[in-house]
Amino acid sequence: MDEYEICLGSTAIVVQYYSTETQEFIQEKQVEYCKTLGGDWTGVCYMFLAYSGDLQFSLVGQGKSAVETCDIIFQK
Repeated sequence: MDEYEICLGSTAIVVQYYSTETQEFIQEKQVEYCKTLGGDWTGVCYMFLAYSGDLQFSLVGQGKSAVETCDIIFQK
């Protein structure tokens, strides 16, 4: 597990629900995802969402996939 994998997992949730659910619903699903990671990774996940959550939504809204979004966020 690393930050990039957290990005992929949490962005996949945005991609899955972007066109059918509210941002609040999606954020709740992302928090549930973070909780499943356990230990320190849950905190890392929360921090990632705090700093990159809006950018995730913006990029997915532009039609980017989870991989494309995370590559942009991590400047790969």
